[in-house]
Amino acid sequence: MNSYFSQWSKKLSVIYENPNQMIRWLLNDMNLASDVLNEDVQSLDQKTQEKLQQYLLRLEQQEPLSKIFQSKEFYGRNFKTTKDTLDPRYETELIIDAVKKYKALPESFSVLELGVGTGCVIISLLLEFQNAKGLGIDICGHALQVAKENKETWHIGCRLDLQISNWFQNIPPSIYDIIISNPPYIENQFPLDKSVGAYDPHLALFGGKDGLEAYKLIFKNVKEYMNEKSIFIIEIGFNQFEAIAELAKNNQLYIIDILKDFQNYNRCVLLKTNNI
Repeated sequence: MNSYFSQWSKKLSVIYENPNQMIRWLLNDMNLASDVLNEDVQSLDQKTQEKLQQYLLRLEQQEPLSKIFQSKEFYGRNFKTTKDTLDPRYETELIIDAVKKYKALPESFSVLELGVGTGCVIISLLLEFQNAKGLGIDICGHALQVAKENKETWHIGCRLDLQISNWFQNIPPSIYDIIISNPPYIENQFPLDKSVGAYDPHLALFGGKDGLEAYKLIFKNVKEYMNEKSIFIIEIGFNQFEAIAELAKNNQLYIIDILKDFQNYNRCVLLKTNNI
């Protein structure tokens, strides 16, 4: 590794467990071969040198590579992400797995996503299930614009409608086969890493004093958009299952399955309006 990258590796080692790997990922996202690590940086053109310096400075500020390059992989596909959208999380892929696991779906089905963000979840579902169609809502117009761009990238067309809405406020009365959501569920005072707290939108992170504000509203209203065959799939925080189970009970919703994440936390809850 040349002296330029050695110096940067030393700086980044204060922040990252494997700074050399971070630098390699950065170079890869810049479409630069890792051979650059051992070559004279001056061999790069001036514009590339300036970009490299700028990106390394952003890494030093703990800005995620996904925000620097506005792209994050989700369920094997790349999606645009910006400062206005929550970065797609590996744990959220469990929502797709949950739908695949559920065997009682009709051949063609409808999906409602509450809080669509980048659109990665509902778009992934529609790509996995070619006969499905859906509606995705979000309160943030800038996030919806990102979702629209991702919709166009993946050629979803008229199978997906995107609308601005504060949860159920602007959703027309209708019954959906599947309702999905990854709402904000972090307690307002919970300390976050800078890489999250400084770069993901707080609107998509924080769920009030107890982290349950969005759940309370969703659980209160979701049955209006369900029938006895509908399934409601929601992501929860690592320590929230008991509170979610209580909310379900109080709103006559029945938990039919729970999916655990890679850390063995209850992460994805499947519910119905009956216990059959």
